[in-house]
Amino acid sequence: MPSRRQAALKSSVDLILDQAILEHLRANVDEVYDLQDSLICTTSNRCTTDNTSTTVAHLCTALIGKRVLFVGPETTYYLHTLWLDALQPYTNRSLACNGPQFCTFHHVCGNATPTYKGRIVKFPHQDELLATNSCIIRYVRSYTLHAADDPKDRAYTQPIVDDFTGVRVHNAYWLRQARYADMIVLNHGPLPAPVSTYETGNWTFPDQPTYVDGAPVVNAAVHATLTRFLPSTVRALHVLAGLGSKKRPVVVWHGSWLMDAGCPDRKKRVLNDWLNRRLVGDPWTLYYNTQGFW
Repeated sequence: MPSRRQAALKSSVDLILDQAILEHLRANVDEVYDLQDSLICTTSNRCTTDNTSTTVAHLCTALIGKRVLFVGPETTYYLHTLWLDALQPYTNRSLACNGPQFCTFHHVCGNATPTYKGRIVKFPHQDELLATNSCIIRYVRSYTLHAADDPKDRAYTQPIVDDFTGVRVHNAYWLRQARYADMIVLNHGPLPAPVSTYETGNWTFPDQPTYVDGAPVVNAAVHATLTRFLPSTVRALHVLAGLGSKKRPVVVWHGSWLMDAGCPDRKKRVLNDWLNRRLVGDPWTLYYNTQGFW
């Protein structure tokens, strides 16, 4: 039955990923649980079990005086625009963004009046945020969460083509903003398929072990997750933990959206589609979605 095959395959891949996480973190299981808890809530007094309102008005109240930083690919940029759209009725100025490459900051909620230095809007001080019941939202584009603490690092200043995928990677310097953030919303999206797959249709890469028998696309996705996605993500989290921030921010990880998710239960059906050889779309869509499935 497909359900048994799905359970067996998911169990084996989960074990592979768990072992890889422990290896990268050099930690035991209890320490991993502690890390997961810290990503949910950095200090116990910031968590609450109260069934508080989740309305946008409550969000404005909760964020008074805060600086919220979104870091990730275009998916994260879109999420930040959803926040801006939701908060627009509670803000007395336009929250239009200049785009993922040129987002500066958005002064949202409250009734603050922008202060200009020439033609440039000045970044508000903490006292101004508190006095006007407002907060700051900003976005920095980073495909891989590259975390070199040098704004002149080559990955930030020069066009970089990933040696594994052959696709250009965009990473901007985000650690300076992270030092002053109260909340950081992170995402590392699924990796694009290597250019070679479009040229040859071959999904077996050099030095790639067999994680899953009889499923070259799924196997390639697991390999990309273990060798590219996981190391760069864990590295960024380690850098963030040792950043020496002015404050200890709440770190929130937001998931990626499935490509061509045509119905609410699509995520559950991604693996079933492969097991039953009912590939919806193409192997590149399956490769992308499989990385986000686990």
